[in-house]
Amino acid sequence: MPAIFRYARLRLGNADRAEDATAEVFEQAWRSVGSFEDRGLPPRAWLFGIARNVVGSHRRWLFRQPPQVALEAFDGPGGDSGLSAERLDLAQAIADLEPPHAEVISLRFLNGLSLEETAATLGISIDAVKGRQARALLALRARLAEA
Repeated sequence: MPAIFRYARLRLGNADRAEDATAEVFEQAWRSVGSFEDRGLPPRAWLFGIARNVVGSHRRWLFRQPPQVALEAFDGPGGDSGLSAERLDLAQAIADLEPPHAEVISLRFLNGLSLEETAATLGISIDAVKGRQARALLALRARLAEA
């Protein structure tokens, strides 16, 4: 549940909306557990697929604008709620990426999904994830070099 919440918070930019979306993800998962097909991937790939659809619905309904990145999603564990300069630069650089690139960075590196899980979540091939990830990392490196 915490990983789904972090994903929703990152994409929606608001903790309250992320809580609502997270609850909706697990409600939809509960209602459609009968349709779950074991494809050799952990169930979290299926949950992230549901989360992606729920967050997309929330974004279309609430925002009608490009995806945002919430800086709070970059807070580390522990009592220190402050963001380091490096984390702020990283958050801003990810926010400036094209939406598909920001999403693959979020899924792969902030949420720790494997290539297979990311492909299943996005509904694309593993090779497409690899290509999108490579382009996203190049763009991210370029933005961080500017900072």
